[in-house]
Amino acid sequence: MIICTVGITFALFGTILTYYGAVKILGESGDALNWTSLIAVADRFDPAIMKLAFIFILIGYGTKAGLAPMHTWLPDAHSEAPTPVSALLSGVLLNCAMYGIIRFYTITTKSTGAAYTSNLLIIFGLLSIGIAVPFIILQEDYKRLLAYSSVEHMGIVALGIGFGGVFGVFGAILHMFNHAMTKSLMFFGAGNVLLKHETKEIDGVSGIIKSMPVTGPMFLIGGLAITGSPPFSIFLSEFTILTAGFMQGHIVASVLFLLFIIMIFAGFFHNISRMILGIPKPGISTGDVSRWTLVAMAILLVFVFVLGFYIPPKFYEIIMKVVDVVR
Repeated sequence: MIICTVGITFALFGTILTYYGAVKILGESGDALNWTSLIAVADRFDPAIMKLAFIFILIGYGTKAGLAPMHTWLPDAHSEAPTPVSALLSGVLLNCAMYGIIRFYTITTKSTGAAYTSNLLIIFGLLSIGIAVPFIILQEDYKRLLAYSSVEHMGIVALGIGFGGVFGVFGAILHMFNHAMTKSLMFFGAGNVLLKHETKEIDGVSGIIKSMPVTGPMFLIGGLAITGSPPFSIFLSEFTILTAGFMQGHIVASVLFLLFIIMIFAGFFHNISRMILGIPKPGISTGDVSRWTLVAMAILLVFVFVLGFYIPPKFYEIIMKVVDVVR
């Protein structure tokens, strides 16, 4: 509560500064808080005011989005929350906060130039991915493992927006959707495992592919998908963002991004494989918790599979409209 309250207060300060900059141009009218009006005159905003405003916005909404180093509330909240709430936090709350950053990014970029906002997003994005690496590799709690994975993926979204261009923004928006689907799948799977084994310790779980014949394979697929393995949806969006980084000339950042996700893949899948493979713990019967707990996982699994191969035309059109607004 303390961290997120301070964070949203910072975001409010950034909003007030943006309003102050808008009033100097639009006057004290309702248009000074209207997105369409703000975008139309954003190039006339005072760059100094907008630079300060964007820092407050990035730190404020970045706290809610779980960007490092403001991420410290996220592993605690996600790991302790009931499974459906963990899925909502990771799949909905983080995206809403990132949406706030993106809206102010479009205004600030027109005022200050792309270099200022892009560099900030790239720095915070890489920091988030890099900080997630050791916590994922050394993690002992599988719900906290998924939480630190969310820190990583919000960093990837920030990186995509920071890289810019059609590929960067397209990849970032697609990644927000892909992460929401895949991480929710993983949290639902973790919830099934928790109901069955009554522990969140990775060492307390093994052989779920044998003891939970439906949850086990779906949890395995989710683990591969969330780490960016082909042919699943997150691979497509991560590859698009990585391509954008090299195309836009951010070579060092792109190489670091690639190294970080390789290390995360190794650490994450090592921990997940300890749970999936091996011999089930003594006293664990064979069978899933219930059929109803598998329904949500099955629905999400469809998105994880299909979007790795095919983006429906209407969905593609929606993302491209977003790209036109943001870039």
